[in-house]
Amino acid sequence: MKRIYINIITLSLCLFGLILTACSNDDDQYADVSNSYITTSFGTNPVVLPKGMDMAFIDLSRGVTARTWHFPAGTVLKSSQDTISSASEDVVTVHFTTPGQYDVIIDQTYVDKVWVDLVQQESNQHIDTIPVTVLDSIQANFTLYEVNAQKQLAIVDDALNEVVAGHTVTLTSTATGAPSNNDWIITREDGKTYDLSGQEASFKFSVPGTYSITYSCSSAFGKSEKTVNDIIKVVASTEPVTLDNMSRSGSDEITLTYSRALGDGTDCPVDAFNLNVTNNGIEQTITIKNFTIDENLIVLKLTGDIYNSDDILISYDASIGDLMTADGMQLDSFTDQPMTDFENVNLLASSDYDYDFEKNPVSDWVSAGWGGTWEKYSLAISESIFHSGMHSLKISQQAGGGACFKLAKSGIPVTFETTKGMTYQLSLWIYAEDLGDNVDGQPNVAFYWQKNTAWDTPQLSTDAENIGKWVYLTAEVTGSNDVNTFLIRANNQANAHSSVIYLDDLSLIQIEKRQ
Repeated sequence: MKRIYINIITLSLCLFGLILTACSNDDDQYADVSNSYITTSFGTNPVVLPKGMDMAFIDLSRGVTARTWHFPAGTVLKSSQDTISSASEDVVTVHFTTPGQYDVIIDQTYVDKVWVDLVQQESNQHIDTIPVTVLDSIQANFTLYEVNAQKQLAIVDDALNEVVAGHTVTLTSTATGAPSNNDWIITREDGKTYDLSGQEASFKFSVPGTYSITYSCSSAFGKSEKTVNDIIKVVASTEPVTLDNMSRSGSDEITLTYSRALGDGTDCPVDAFNLNVTNNGIEQTITIKNFTIDENLIVLKLTGDIYNSDDILISYDASIGDLMTADGMQLDSFTDQPMTDFENVNLLASSDYDYDFEKNPVSDWVSAGWGGTWEKYSLAISESIFHSGMHSLKISQQAGGGACFKLAKSGIPVTFETTKGMTYQLSLWIYAEDLGDNVDGQPNVAFYWQKNTAWDTPQLSTDAENIGKWVYLTAEVTGSNDVNTFLIRANNQANAHSSVIYLDDLSLIQIEKRQ
């Protein structure tokens, strides 16, 4: 066994020698060919580095008789620590002292016409450019904007910027160094904390009190943190309290989210609330057992599980319950309000599809190429009207016109995964600014699978009674492929006037079947 092992090693060394000989012969064959090959210590990756970090510029070209590297101001040569503007060596290691976008240029002369990317040029001169992004050191900083009052807030300790309870503040990173991770901790005076993430985040301050904010950011090049103490003081509100959301928070729980904190509800009888659950027209025997209050949340505990295929209506009678906010405002009654948020996995949200219109520019929403009537529209990403986040998609249609478009990046449709034959609930929020004549349910919106389009997909529309309001619309659809994208078709053809609608928060969830 030992002898066999030695023979294998010997054979491998012999083969390796033959390979080296063959490569050497090939090198000799092409030794006089002028060929350009410029690289850096970053290889094929884009050159992005912080100021002060060393990197190498490398010329591996053949047939070079002269070269000059040209560097931006503030370039320091590693070997001497001298500032340089040019160099002639085949390998030059430097660092940059000033953040910015730069071009490092190499000017070469060859013995004959040079080959560049397998194409022979007409000259023995060649100039190549390497883009370089130099980042400043990471330093945490941020701004705060009170959305309801439309004002910037001061970023200093003890600023105690007054924010009315129930108002929303946008937190925006202004950190240097392009951090890839952004995290926020909002701490109330009693120690209660709220965690957020993202370069920009929004938070509704529902509970009166004093708050501090800590912002931390990091990347592969470093990290930084900034804490501002007692920066916000939330004060009592005289504005009407609003019911912002109703969601399934557990298999047998529903959470009502109010715009600000609620008072003690121990004296409120459970029958102040009423629940009606049906599935496929069949009433389900599910009632409310009890409820708890946590700040601005009312959590209803049910006698059975609920499913996203259920139709759920909730009512509250203020004459029975007499619930109050912490700052003394009575909650209004409401009757048969549909619960639409089941906190399901939105298949669009777990893909690259821009379901909430927060990521992609309007130029990525491209025509589907239907032509004719279906080109009589314009799109815009709206920053003034939105259901959630900071943006929505504005669709302006001409009189008698329509629209058909899709999401594509660099010409490639953005896709999401489904299961062929599975039943899904497609939902969206729609806002009508102008419905024109509002004839025969137009304008309306339909979502067609691509490929294998189901032309009988439901057409979704709002009506004149809901102009100026966000309306939640749903349709049941069946998956036609395992990988899909949407053609979004808006229709205004029966309308003698132009129309303007907005879309936001598209959702595609798998429907749960009740047992």
